[in-house]
Amino acid sequence: GFSPLFIAGITFYQIYKEKLTPNYLSIIIVCYFLTVFQLEKDILYISEHYNSQHSLFITNLVMFAIFLLFFLVATNKFTFLDKKIYKSVGAMTYPLYLIHQVIGYILIRDLYYVWPNSSIVLVVIIAILLSSYLIYVKLETPFVKYLKGNWINV
Repeated sequence: GFSPLFIAGITFYQIYKEKLTPNYLSIIIVCYFLTVFQLEKDILYISEHYNSQHSLFITNLVMFAIFLLFFLVATNKFTFLDKKIYKSVGAMTYPLYLIHQVIGYILIRDLYYVWPNSSIVLVVIIAILLSSYLIYVKLETPFVKYLKGNWINV
């Protein structure tokens, strides 16, 4: 399942808070390969179940890019972006977490019959990210301001 990603996330946070050690690097490498192994099983299942072709190479490349990005952020090598951007992107992760799996799955499943192409995944990712942004900007931010002003001291 998702345990390697959870463990990798905790380890990236530890690297960010402390420093990169051989043990932390080993954990990240093991988590990466366990994730790739699971993705390959999932892609084979999806390919058979939906009678479609998906590129293992592209999937592994995307996962490598994600792990690399997290590694660069955790080791403070990804500093060319403004800190405000980090905070905004970080704030979007909670609505993203809430909606990505269920809505993403439904969209991919239902749109696949209209658009039977693996590029539908990219379209759904963009739609989910946009939805997450809109939830953060139009719902969460005003609601937090209201709560801070009227109910709680956050």
